[in-house]
Amino acid sequence: MCVISIIENENQIASKKCTQLMWNTNPHGAGFGKFDKKEKCIYIKKGIDLNEINRLTQIAKKEGNMSMIQHYRIASVGSHDNKSLTHGFEIKNGSSNDLEYYTNNDVLWHNGTIDMDTLNDMAKDIMIKNSDAIYPNNELSDSRLLAFILNYVDYSILNMFTNGNKFVIMDGSTGKITKYGRWDKVKDGKQNLITSNNYFKQDLFNSQSFDYMTNNDADYLTKDEKKEVKRLYKKYSDLFDSENDIIDQYLSYGMSVFDIEDSLESELGYGAEY
Repeated sequence: MCVISIIENENQIASKKCTQLMWNTNPHGAGFGKFDKKEKCIYIKKGIDLNEINRLTQIAKKEGNMSMIQHYRIASVGSHDNKSLTHGFEIKNGSSNDLEYYTNNDVLWHNGTIDMDTLNDMAKDIMIKNSDAIYPNNELSDSRLLAFILNYVDYSILNMFTNGNKFVIMDGSTGKITKYGRWDKVKDGKQNLITSNNYFKQDLFNSQSFDYMTNNDADYLTKDEKKEVKRLYKKYSDLFDSENDIIDQYLSYGMSVFDIEDSLESELGYGAEY
């Protein structure tokens, strides 16, 4: 599951060491958004690397533009190498979804996964009722399709999906940031980060002898995915036995490794730290 880092003051800017951790665990590109107080609009740049996201963050800090979002992507819906599927997504009918743009429209960032059939049913209903509605072109992710839907409905609809999902919207006129869902507070030295999850701060190298997979799917996981599975087995060890391996079950359903923890917490009643 990707990582979203919200910055509303200097104390919430991650160190380079911490942004490196976010990047390492989310290898499918990064995106950056800020509210430009001088231009009075949002600036978005996505499909960028770690050096660029750090550079843009420091420029915004010097400018005094302290309404920023960093997005580190690991794909759960959509191609891994499609830079345009990095967030944020302009909440607009007929959005061109450029890799770099300025906008006065609100912008969406999403952490989690929403069923595409559910979203397509909502989009179909919108298009039937609105003759000018333009279904998003090119490859879609659930987040990009959701941004199209939000152009036609009240944002409170996001509360329907906060079980396992987090959303953040930046207001295109004021830069105000509104969060939906459960967000983590992460200590980064003297900094206090607000992030969509905190797995990037976990020690993924503990218990090297831990048997982190019992099926043959391990051969198809990336190095970072294997480390995340290892951490899940350690954290939720009381849930597993040789005949009832919940993580293996989730993987067999095609779930992203990085979505499993939220599912465990929501379905099994495990709490999260804030």
